[in-house]
Amino acid sequence: MKQGTLWIAILATFAHGSHANSDAIEDLSLEDLIKAEITSVSRKSQSMTDIPAAAFVITAEDIRRSGAQALPDVLRMAPGIEVAQIDNGRYAVSARGFNGRFANKLQVLVDGRSIYHPVFSGVTWELDPIPLEDIERIEIIRGAGAVMWGANAVNGVINIISKHTRQQDGGAVSVSGGNKGTANVYARIGQRASEATSWKLSAQGRHIDPSRLHGTDSDSVDRLENAVVDFRLDHDLASGRDLSIWGNASRSTTREAWDLSFPLIGPLPLSPTQKLHSESLVGRYRWLSDRGIESSIQASVTTSGIDITNFYHEERTTYDLDYQGRYAVGRHDILWGFSHRRSSDEISTGEPYIAMRSPTYIQRNTGLFIHDDWTLIPEHLKLGLGVRGDKTTANGTNLSTNATLLWTPTRTDSTWIKYAQAPRTSSRAERDVSILAGASMLQFPSPLPGPAVINVPMIAYVKPNSNLSAEKAEGIELGYRKQFSSTFSADVTAYRYRYTHLRSGKQT
Repeated sequence: MKQGTLWIAILATFAHGSHANSDAIEDLSLEDLIKAEITSVSRKSQSMTDIPAAAFVITAEDIRRSGAQALPDVLRMAPGIEVAQIDNGRYAVSARGFNGRFANKLQVLVDGRSIYHPVFSGVTWELDPIPLEDIERIEIIRGAGAVMWGANAVNGVINIISKHTRQQDGGAVSVSGGNKGTANVYARIGQRASEATSWKLSAQGRHIDPSRLHGTDSDSVDRLENAVVDFRLDHDLASGRDLSIWGNASRSTTREAWDLSFPLIGPLPLSPTQKLHSESLVGRYRWLSDRGIESSIQASVTTSGIDITNFYHEERTTYDLDYQGRYAVGRHDILWGFSHRRSSDEISTGEPYIAMRSPTYIQRNTGLFIHDDWTLIPEHLKLGLGVRGDKTTANGTNLSTNATLLWTPTRTDSTWIKYAQAPRTSSRAERDVSILAGASMLQFPSPLPGPAVINVPMIAYVKPNSNLSAEKAEGIELGYRKQFSSTFSADVTAYRYRYTHLRSGKQT
């Protein structure tokens, strides 16, 4: 009864808000209304009212007002996104549950380029992917988005969209700090070289003093030093064509406090230093053909590395290629695309604590998708159907599907129902890494004269499995959204997903 009362109260609040604001929003032009736009759901610009998904947008102004210095802290503003801070640099971020340091069901993108790590299928949040001042908006989608974005887009998608260089003309310097030893410096210079060409160069540095230990009131070891440099060039080629090139380099240094203890070995208090680096170069070309087909091709190369003193060292090179096309014919808005990722690594580990089955590996992911938005009743009812096939080195071919039905009785109200299937391919660590899990002394009856028992040392490892299949999620959701103004909306969603082939570990 209490739950029913709560739902009635929520819906009543929406209804009251709708009545109070209906005149104001109905006076908005279509151009004003579409300012509340989002591109990550269907890879095309849409107003919030036309989106059949639980979506939220964090704008540049929201980021500035928040005072946040790290990207995960910005994401705390998004409903349905779970953010937990582990120490000064490490975060656990997920959508709709399954949160943890190595959360692996959330796809995170920067301008459409995935930044998830192939070793554990998650994101190293302590490595800044882009200065916060350079972000135009962050689009958050709760729910499966694998048809559009492939592996890992199981519980949600976060797409970080950077500012166009036309918005960053001139210079800027920003300095901020806090009373707990936090400091942030940002500097930028930009120029409009011509009416068609503009560029910018920016840099950001972050520092966080070590946190305090609760038990001893002394400093911990989690001092954080971050630096990121970002360059971008935009050129308008006219006739519906444009070219963008951007590059990025990031560095991060911190330490961890490990307190390992094994009966045979004894306590092992360790404080390894973790150093991360990443460098990327991305190019994107968009054009409009004479037949009205919108196309975009994006290519990137990324080098990255992780070094944890005496335990783990990795160097990685990743190539990404992504193409998408769009064509509207009659009542159909058809989108199709192709993507390919090749990621090669070279890894060394500190045995016996951690061991890798193979020191080198090349992982390839290739995907094809097609999606159609079919208008059944103009301005009121739309059916969406999509399918994607991904062929991966480790898990063979996997299919993703979705189907949506969107009803918009007014320009400010929308109700949707969505069915989706989404796989998550197994990570390198799940297939190849062995981890020391424990050590103990076991006693067995002695078959020989003398002692009654024999003490036998036993070492326990969490072992990998090279034959893992892809995890799968399948579910349905029902949602309602009310657009109160061009910058404010509210939505409520009920969903049920079933997960199969989930990972687990056991000692051997």
